Amino acid sequence: MSASIRALFLRELQTRFGQYRLGYLWVFLEPLFTIGVMVFLFGAIMQRILPGIDYVVFLINGIIPFFMFRTGVTQAMSAVRSNQGLFSYKPVRPIDAMLARNILELLLKFIAYISFSFSFLWFGYDINFSEIPELLAYWVILFVFMVAFSLIFMVLTDFSKEIPQPWQESPT
Repeated sequence: MSASIRALFLRELQTRFGQYRLGYLWVFLEPLFTIGVMVFLFGAIMQRILPGIDYVVFLINGIIPFFMFRTGVTQAMSAVRSNQGLFSYKPVRPIDAMLARNILELLLKFIAYISFSFSFLWFGYDINFSEIPELLAYWVILFVFMVAFSLIFMVLTDFSKEIPQPWQESPT
């Protein structure tokens, strides 16, 4: 199982970013643009509502994990259909494709999270390192929830044609 997950992981990495020159850059640009807009729009308001917590640090700890969860579940919904041809090989199963996509998403977003955290430290934002084990536990719990929801939605989208799938346009 680990060999097929590793092979599917590398295939997903190549499929998602291999054809675009700046593909890997979007891992950083998407959260940067979202955080930038939210800081610009809500920064002054949140300073009064969340005293003692820097709003930018608050956003980093919320937006990037949310993107991980959202994209992981969305990618899992198309995992079976996208890898249908590989399931003729006995070691490759649908859960392997879903796990490969979710592990890729976890690694990409965690690297973006670490990069943003260090860049904000560089710019002088106050980040407390005493809670790192608790923070890592939250990432693990969120990953488990992402895998659970991915399994549910992967089965539902394969079972029911009424659920909109990410690769299809919604009927209007």
